[in-house]
Amino acid sequence: MVIHTVHFGDAPLHERLLKVFAFSIQKNSPSTPLKIHRIITEPIPEEIACHKKRGFSAHDIVNTLKTKYHNEIVQNAKDGELLCLMDLDMAVFGDMFPAGEGDFDLGYTVRPERARINSGIMWVRISPKTKDWYQKWYKTVLSFFDDLKKFRPLKVQYGGINQAALGLMLAKPHDLKLKELPGVIWNCTPGSYRKFNPETKVIHLLNNAQVLHQTRNGPGHKVAKAWLALEKESKS
Repeated sequence: MVIHTVHFGDAPLHERLLKVFAFSIQKNSPSTPLKIHRIITEPIPEEIACHKKRGFSAHDIVNTLKTKYHNEIVQNAKDGELLCLMDLDMAVFGDMFPAGEGDFDLGYTVRPERARINSGIMWVRISPKTKDWYQKWYKTVLSFFDDLKKFRPLKVQYGGINQAALGLMLAKPHDLKLKELPGVIWNCTPGSYRKFNPETKVIHLLNNAQVLHQTRNGPGHKVAKAWLALEKESKS
């Protein structure tokens, strides 16, 4: 299994997050190497840029770009490969290999929240049908740009344009073998920060890493301390 992440833009915060993310994999999951895809996004592809002023947020645009680049990674991969696609605002605290075990086509994490799935980490076993799935996923995201009124309630339900498309696709009949993993272990997002524990393999900062300011109190203070400790170690 190879972990892939896309990095576009040159924001200092993203560079900082990426360095810790890469170090965390090297330290805690050396058997699952990381491949970083640095993307130049200027100009933004026309199929996306033409919608920037039609009521869609910057977050919607960034997530559409992520979907586009993830699709390209999947299309260029070889059949039989197992990819783990991760956002760079994550940190790894344990071996990632076990998550890829078993017979499945697509893996994702779930959590007891309104937006049940967070697509910040996805596992995909490359085959013609998963390549087709990712192509349809990207096309579904683009289709939302033609109907803002339809998209708005879906964004509330699923938590983002990328996840809204995934949620719609999973709700329809399909032939993929799915693997659901507990988010508190494999994708610990803000709603699960209080449950962060030694068994947690992956934390997901989200929200421009605002949790890093919670070093003394707040629901995410343990997550913040763990991430900051990694950052300190990476500089030593």
